[in-house]
Amino acid sequence: MFEKQKNERYKLIFYKNIGFKTIEIINIEFLPNSSELIRKQISFRFNSLRSKLILMQDRINTINSILKIKNPSLLLQIQTCPARYNSIPSVSTTNNNTNTL
Repeated sequence: MFEKQKNERYKLIFYKNIGFKTIEIINIEFLPNSSELIRKQISFRFNSLRSKLILMQDRINTINSILKIKNPSLLLQIQTCPARYNSIPSVSTTNNNTNTL
């Protein structure tokens, strides 16, 4: 249960029902953060992910340049592979099995 207290605090409570009674397992109190702190956290996480993306793109470009020299046919196969997977029709989720007794 997540509830707001009187003094701008929030409380998260986990209960466990064991048949004949309910037991409180965890009781956590939260204080709201300022919007500036939240903005800083979002900005930090976004910038961190962006830097990881740039590193991964650089790594892919390096691998592609090595493959272009060493094995161009493999590079061509790798580059066309995602296009093939995007064009595969999705598997139907309907049940076509008919069981007769």
